[in-house]
Amino acid sequence: MITLQRSLNSALVGLMLFGATAHAADKYCPKEFEVVERDKKDSWSMQKKTLDKLFCTNTFEGENFKIVYSTDEAAIAFDNPNKAIVKKAANAYYHLMIARQYWVDQIKSDYVAKLPQIVVRIDITNAFSNLRHFKNAEQEKNFNNAWSVPEGESPRFAKDKLKWGKEIWFSPMKKIEARKGIESDGSNPVHEALEVIKDPVLEYNKNAMIYSGLGLIAAPDVYANDLLNTTIARLATIADLRSDGSDQAHGQVVHREVVLH
Repeated sequence: MITLQRSLNSALVGLMLFGATAHAADKYCPKEFEVVERDKKDSWSMQKKTLDKLFCTNTFEGENFKIVYSTDEAAIAFDNPNKAIVKKAANAYYHLMIARQYWVDQIKSDYVAKLPQIVVRIDITNAFSNLRHFKNAEQEKNFNNAWSVPEGESPRFAKDKLKWGKEIWFSPMKKIEARKGIESDGSNPVHEALEVIKDPVLEYNKNAMIYSGLGLIAAPDVYANDLLNTTIARLATIADLRSDGSDQAHGQVVHREVVLH
């Protein structure tokens, strides 16, 4: 009798373990989408890649990320009629998963490994409000931006009790015409603006060097190291502004970079 009972118990445990394993296997439904892939030369191409750890809901919701549109709460569906939104959602999910795995595998970040699911909002123009999650769209609109939103909840006195976790927001792209509203004779408008501020910047840097020199005289041990670095930086700025401007002769803007070690 005891042997029979033990056999039945073993069979029951086996069935329970099998059921748990089968449930775990059915938890995720990976799916392929075309996403942007860059190579080492920084060129890119569209390639089919598998999105892992997606729940079996036919949406861009997985264990680590949930991609939603703007202020929606439901994840974007695979069959969303707006193909551009589907492409953005697939790219956001794919590249965020790569970033997460880098932090977990390479940086060994226990904090990132234990993060709960993060809601990712694409094409959101609303600004964040720590009192009600979103500001009304007509109050402030955001474009060409991305930022992280802390978890929080609306205060006790609020009419609508809201609660949200950590989120990542991507606002939509908006093209900005740099020359719109600027009347010019054809010269580079950026160069023209730099010419206006050149003299004040020169004076500021020269005066700053004089005051730094006085500080060195007053306390040489305190100012010696800092003076060398700041003087090199200010001399680089003065030399840059005193250049003959040949770089801009054809309406080109040249970026110079000074690196101090």
